[in-house]
Amino acid sequence: MFLSSCVIFPDLLRRLEDHYRDTVIFVPLSTLDLSRDKHVQDIYASPKIHRMKIENDGRRTKQEQIFTYTDFFYKDNQLSRRTYLQGEPGSGKTTFVVKLVNDWCNVHLPSMGSTKEQTALVDVGILQKFKFLFFISLRDSRNQTYVTQMIKTQLIDKIYADGELEDAYKLVLQIMKTSTCLVIQDGLDEWPGEDALPSMAGILQDHCIILTTSRPWKLADERIRNSQIDILLDLEGISDPKAFNEKVLRCLLDESTDLKEIVKQFEDFFRNRNLQSIPVSPMLNTLIICTWVEGIADRLSGSSLCELYTTLLESLCKKANPCISHFNESEPLPVNCFSRSKYIKPNIQDINVISKAAFSLLFSNEREMSIVFNEIKLSEYLSDNTQKFALKSGLLSIRKPTSRIDNTCSFAHKSVQEFLAAFHISGNVDVIKCVISEYFKRHGNTFLDISQVFVFLCGLNITAANKLSKLMNLQAIAQGYGSFYFGEQDFLCFTSSFQRCVFSGYKEAAANKNTPVQLHLSHLNFDSFDNCNMEDFYHIWAMNVSRARSLSVNQFRSNQFRSRKHITIRSQDASSARPGSGSVFIPARDYPVFSARETQEEVNSSASFMDITLTSCHRLEQLNLEDNVTVQPNSLVGLNNLKHLRLMNVKCEGLDLSRCHKVEHLDIQSNVTLKPNALVGLNNLKFLQLSDVKCERLDLSSCKNLERLILFDVTYKSTSLLGLKNLKYIYLWYYKREALDINLSSCVSLKKLELRGDGVSVRPLYDLKKLKHLRLDCTCKRLDLSYFEYMEVIDIGSKVILLPLSTQNYKNLKQIEIMCTYKDLDLSLLENVESIQISEKVKVLPKRLLLRNKQNPSQIGLYDFDFNSSDKIANNTWCLLNSADPAQCADSTPILASIKNIRLTRVKCSTTWLRNLFSTLLTLDHKVCCQLDDCQITSSVEGAVSRSLMRVYAAIHTDLNNTVKITNNGYDLPDLWESVYGLRIKSFSLGNRYGRMKINHGTSFSQSLRSLKLLETLKIYFATYIDLQLPQSLKHVALFYDKLFSSQLRDLVNKLSALPGPLECRTEFGWSNKTVNEGDPHKYLNNQFPAEEYFLIKQELEALENVKVKRFRIYDRSVEIDDGTTSAWSLRRGVVNDGDHSDDMADDEYYETFVSRISYKDDVFSRISMRLQIFCV
Repeated sequence: MFLSSCVIFPDLLRRLEDHYRDTVIFVPLSTLDLSRDKHVQDIYASPKIHRMKIENDGRRTKQEQIFTYTDFFYKDNQLSRRTYLQGEPGSGKTTFVVKLVNDWCNVHLPSMGSTKEQTALVDVGILQKFKFLFFISLRDSRNQTYVTQMIKTQLIDKIYADGELEDAYKLVLQIMKTSTCLVIQDGLDEWPGEDALPSMAGILQDHCIILTTSRPWKLADERIRNSQIDILLDLEGISDPKAFNEKVLRCLLDESTDLKEIVKQFEDFFRNRNLQSIPVSPMLNTLIICTWVEGIADRLSGSSLCELYTTLLESLCKKANPCISHFNESEPLPVNCFSRSKYIKPNIQDINVISKAAFSLLFSNEREMSIVFNEIKLSEYLSDNTQKFALKSGLLSIRKPTSRIDNTCSFAHKSVQEFLAAFHISGNVDVIKCVISEYFKRHGNTFLDISQVFVFLCGLNITAANKLSKLMNLQAIAQGYGSFYFGEQDFLCFTSSFQRCVFSGYKEAAANKNTPVQLHLSHLNFDSFDNCNMEDFYHIWAMNVSRARSLSVNQFRSNQFRSRKHITIRSQDASSARPGSGSVFIPARDYPVFSARETQEEVNSSASFMDITLTSCHRLEQLNLEDNVTVQPNSLVGLNNLKHLRLMNVKCEGLDLSRCHKVEHLDIQSNVTLKPNALVGLNNLKFLQLSDVKCERLDLSSCKNLERLILFDVTYKSTSLLGLKNLKYIYLWYYKREALDINLSSCVSLKKLELRGDGVSVRPLYDLKKLKHLRLDCTCKRLDLSYFEYMEVIDIGSKVILLPLSTQNYKNLKQIEIMCTYKDLDLSLLENVESIQISEKVKVLPKRLLLRNKQNPSQIGLYDFDFNSSDKIANNTWCLLNSADPAQCADSTPILASIKNIRLTRVKCSTTWLRNLFSTLLTLDHKVCCQLDDCQITSSVEGAVSRSLMRVYAAIHTDLNNTVKITNNGYDLPDLWESVYGLRIKSFSLGNRYGRMKINHGTSFSQSLRSLKLLETLKIYFATYIDLQLPQSLKHVALFYDKLFSSQLRDLVNKLSALPGPLECRTEFGWSNKTVNEGDPHKYLNNQFPAEEYFLIKQELEALENVKVKRFRIYDRSVEIDDGTTSAWSLRRGVVNDGDHSDDMADDEYYETFVSRISYKDDVFSRISMRLQIFCV
């Protein structure tokens, strides 16, 4: 007989823990090789787990993410009896519960080094609640019904000798009746019992907590009632794929391997193979890593996606049917990537049926059921036996529905369905014409939805893929994918979604050595920013020359300068190899072959250059060439269908476009020389932009249909614009010494005119009756604007001579900006104006702005006005602009109720005037932004020196509830602090456009801050610490510092704790490891972070009766010695962890700016986050 319970209980505990540490806590890296196992700690990565809510109607909705064991087992502060953890195949359910077992062992009997291990969830101490833990694998108990039987078979029979088994079993039953135990049932979906759940007969429910893992489809069993689920959790996978990759690679590779370099290579491979959707699945991710490592010799080019998914298919088939069989030479292979498989052939019939279902669902007319479908729909394609195989293998999953009608079904991953659909197409090529083409006719705009199917097909059957690419290319042309788009700003945007699909398919065909490749692509874009490989581009361009409709070559955004080649666009007679260049024609290499003749005629390349001839591009409509490109003068001759041309930063001497008669859009922004008559005959040209283009007296007279003209420093004939009656928009920027006289008399359709430049002189504009938008920053004498009744925007520069009464006729005017001399501006006539900006040269009649409708001015701007002058001109103008009588507002600063933006530039004023302005803004019921640029503010304090805020920008934002937020460009604003002195501000925020505020005049700022008697909320991001004087009214404080030493922190918290409260305080600050060397102020000393000094301050605060430390966190990061890069911030162990960084006191904007800024500083490797609560005393 056993001894007393005081002896036998610890003995059972030790035996269980030894068993778990010897067997359970080791998990296989891959399901294909169970012998390759590792300690769970070596490969464990933090999970992404969400709480699921079971609604009254049965729906199961995802709730918040959980991070603690408390959330795992407790509900409404009560320990729950039944917790279910659901997850798709390979999401990491078993690994998670194995890690839980490991954590439980370490809590009860810590092993050497266990205290340093990563725990599954943060509050591992909760597991002490469970005196015993019984882990059972349901897949190993297929012939058993009772949990007690499973515990006996899987645990007792393995940890006790034959003569002890009966007593041990009785002991366990006794323990489960008297002690709190945790029973883990792993893999409910793999247990084939007749009942929905194993029986708990013989176990008292009061002391036994059950944690069950399962795939969602099993929990959708209607026999599992909602009342039997106390807590339902959903495991999506891993939260940090990068850390997981590193752990797995460390397990697979030799210790001498440069792990950092290998991780980088794998991440590049992962990204280049478009596998970003897989990392959250540990099983798929591990399979990919293992496959990649096994083919490590060619890892730089990556492996086949089809091979990877074949490996996945193998692992899933093995789960349902572990029989082994190989394809042999006497029978045809379904696809080449199955050649080395072991578990596919025995299950090929089921795979064929499931693949047909995957295809049929994906191309179903009921698109809402293509990815997620019901069991009724599934039964149309799969027999009961095939469904059973699909569910057991994990190819299919069934979940509880979002309604009461039917369960929902889906494949394990969308990419799995796409792979199987491609497999079906590869063996049934006729479906491309019979099914897919008809599908595109009904849903043509969705052809990109099957991009991944196409990529898989390129690896499985290139002949079928060629046919599908032709069909998809026709859809791309019809839908406009890949063509150029010109927006209102006349920039070019190249949409290359379909091209990425084709390039991915080409790489997949190459990886599987499939030939011949003839993928169709009519819109080609070589954009280095889009990770377009040059060699791939050469090949795909060569096979699509005759069908090309658009071509874009852009290396401007490349960060890989070594890979950039000089590209020459050659004419037919110059297409031979460059003498002495050592050029070679592109060989097919290991890539799929295509016509060598096409390659040699159209593409010629060496390591440093690439020649392209456009002679055969008879369908080319759009051409964009940017950066490191040379265009030969006659290389574009013969492009009879060219409609859009853009040349940017290219070289060309004597470009001739006169025979490109169909060109509608021409944009040349580079050092190009045009022939004198280069644009003669372009009757279809509608848009023209030329910048930094050399041309002797540009002639545009034949461009009769031109509508938009943009010229930068281009000279042209004085008669060039005559006869252009369709011109609607002109923008001319000209700063050359040579004078430019502009005659616009025949541009009668012009609606928008912008002229800028010292040498520009414009003749009277009387004939432009339709003009709506006018900006003149050039010379213009005797400008009379009274003729333009449709005018909406006027922007007149200082060099214009504006005639009197020019603005008398503008009922439609919305925006007016006058910087030149102008007398007698009558504000009362501006009925619909929304924005007024004038300089001190403008004299306003003593007639105030009349408020006729709700479209009252929302913006006012004043330039060079002096509010300190005794002539009161500035004050009178301000009052009139704000619809006030100057005689009645001598001691106030009136504001329009509709105002939203105020801009004061080079203005002189006093702090008193500004304070009155801010005080009035605080009375408005909406947000207002007041901008100060290069202003001179005079202090109202007697004897103070006025300061000119040159190069200083400040924006003061006011809002409801007496809220003020000030941002600037980093300069101190001492007189601005005086301007807010004593205001009725309740919420005050301070920072700048680059992050923190640098304050040199701390006394002035602190005094103004203390004067805010109503202030309740304070948010500031400081560069360095200053001695603050805080108002007693504060209730919420959030302070951010780039750096804060312990002495400064102590001073700060002393001030905060001295406030009457109640007060919520938050501070975030960094700590620099560099301090100035007293012996040499130009040198720095490196120091270690004195964490103990900050912990001491924390302890001092905790000793105070009126202070509660709600948060004290230390974050650290490290620096790599090799390349100087820094790691991400990580939370130091042993500190309070009380939730997310955001709260009601501090905007995420401040926190994110703070973290982003100090993350770029090379001397900050630790930071502290604190939150205090000050109580009333």
